[in-house]
Amino acid sequence: MEKVGFGALCAWGVLSVALAFVILVWVSKSEDSVYIDGPEDLKGKHIAHMSSDFHKQELVAMQPDIIFDPYSEYAFAIKSLRNGKISAISIGRRYADIWMAKNPSVYRIAFEYADDVCCFLLPKNSPLKARVDAELRQMNAAGETGKIVDKWLEALKAGKTLALPKATAPRDAPEIRVACAAQIEPWCFVSNGRASGAEIEILSVIAGRLGLCLKPKIFSWGGMVDCVNAGRCEIACGGIYTAGRTFPTVDASEKYADEKMCLLVRNEEFKGGDSGLIAIAKSLKESFIRTFVTEDRWKMLADGFGVTLFITFLSVIFATLLAFPVWRARSASNAFVSACAKGYIAFMQGTPLLVFLMVLFYVVFGKVDIAGIWVAVIGFSLNASAYLGEVLRSGIESVPRGQTEAALALGYTPRRAFFRFVLPQAVRTVLPVYRGQVVILLKNTSIVGYIAIGDLTKASDLVRSRTYESFFPIITTAFIYFVASWLLAFALERLGRRLDPASGRKGGVA
Repeated sequence: MEKVGFGALCAWGVLSVALAFVILVWVSKSEDSVYIDGPEDLKGKHIAHMSSDFHKQELVAMQPDIIFDPYSEYAFAIKSLRNGKISAISIGRRYADIWMAKNPSVYRIAFEYADDVCCFLLPKNSPLKARVDAELRQMNAAGETGKIVDKWLEALKAGKTLALPKATAPRDAPEIRVACAAQIEPWCFVSNGRASGAEIEILSVIAGRLGLCLKPKIFSWGGMVDCVNAGRCEIACGGIYTAGRTFPTVDASEKYADEKMCLLVRNEEFKGGDSGLIAIAKSLKESFIRTFVTEDRWKMLADGFGVTLFITFLSVIFATLLAFPVWRARSASNAFVSACAKGYIAFMQGTPLLVFLMVLFYVVFGKVDIAGIWVAVIGFSLNASAYLGEVLRSGIESVPRGQTEAALALGYTPRRAFFRFVLPQAVRTVLPVYRGQVVILLKNTSIVGYIAIGDLTKASDLVRSRTYESFFPIITTAFIYFVASWLLAFALERLGRRLDPASGRKGGVA
C-alpha cells in the first residue's frame, strides 16, 4: 500500500508538470490583437473592470456594446490581457505606467477617459477622520504627498522598491490599524512579506505626526471594506479610487492624489513571444526566480504553509473533542437537547464555511480584539465537530448492543464498558470516514485568506499579485496541498491498521 501511495504521488507530480507545460504553450497562443484607439473600437470587446471601478457607466455612455468581465484581482486581469482573453483593462494611469515600463513591448494606453481621486476609507463618523484630513490637507499644500507618490512611481518604473521610513511614534503609542488591499503599485503592494508603497508611507507620516503606531494588515478587496465596517481597522487603503462619491457605511478621506482612468491594452505587435522549447525553458526559469527567489518569496509560502498546518492541527483536535458532546446531545433521550443538537448539525452542514467564517470574524467577533487565526480555529472546529459528531454516532450505533451487555455482566461499569469495548470498536469502524473529514478540513483552510490570515493560499495570492505569475504559485500551492493531504491520510491509515487487530493478523499470514 505504501508503494502504491508513493507511486501515485510521483505520478501526480509528473502529470502536473506535463499538464502545466501544455497549458503554458496553449495560453501563449493568443489571438491576434485588434487595434483599439478610441471608444468606437470597443464595440463587442471584453473589458476587465474591478468591483471598485465607478466609471463603468462612463464607458457605456461612450460605447454601449462593451462586454464587461468583472475581476477581483488585477493579477488575473493583467494575465488575461497578456494572453488575449480580454481586450483591455480599466485601470489607473500610474498603475498602467508601471506596467508599460516593466513590459514596454507588451502593453500600451489606448486612451484616458475619466478623472478620479485617490483616498483612504474610514468608519462612518470616525473621530479619526478630522485629524487625518487635516494632516492630508497640510501635506497636499506642501507638496509632500505628490513627492511621495512620484518617488514610488519612478522607483517602481525602474524596477526598484523603496524602504519605508522608520516609525517615529513610541512603541507604547496607540495603534492605528490599517486594512490593506495590497495589490496595486505604486499605492499599496507586498514587498518582503509586508505592506509597502506610497500609501503606507503617507500613512506612516500621518501616524507619526499624530503620535500613533501604524499597524498594516493585508486583506482581500472585499475583506478590506468589511474590516472597516466591523470596526476591526481604523483605515482602509489599497489604490481606492472614490470618484468623489459618498458611501453609506464608510467615509472617504481627503484626497492624497489625483488620478486619470485609462484603458490598458496590448501592443498590436505583441504575439505572446516565442513558443519554442528554449523560449519556454527560459520563461520558466525567469518565472521561477520571480516567484521564489526575488525578495525571498519562498519564505512567504513556507510561512503560509506553517499557518495552514497550525490551523489544521488545532482544529482537528478541538473538533474531535467537541464531537463527543455533539454525539451525546444528538443521542440524548431528552427531546429538547436532541432537537438542539440536530439544529446545530443542520446549521453547520447547511451554511457555507466561508460565510460562517466571515460572520464569526466580522460580526460575532467584530468588536473583539481577537486574531483572525483563532477565529479560524474556532470556526473550523465548530463546523467539523458537526460532521465528526454524526460520524461518531454512526460508529457507536454500529457496535452490537450485546457488547455492552456482556461487559456489564462481567462487572464493568457502564462508563468503563463504553471506553474499554464500545469506543475502540467504533473508532476502528469510523476511522476511514474520519480520515476523509480531516483531509477535507485541511483543504478547506484555503479560504482563511478572506479573514486576513496569511495561510498558504493567501501567500500564493500575494506572490501572484506582486509578480503576476500564475504558473508556479498555483502549481506549487496545489502540489503542497496534495502532498500534505496524502501524508495526513497515510498517517491516519497506518493508525487505523495499528488499532485493527484483524489487520495485523492478515499481515502476519501474508
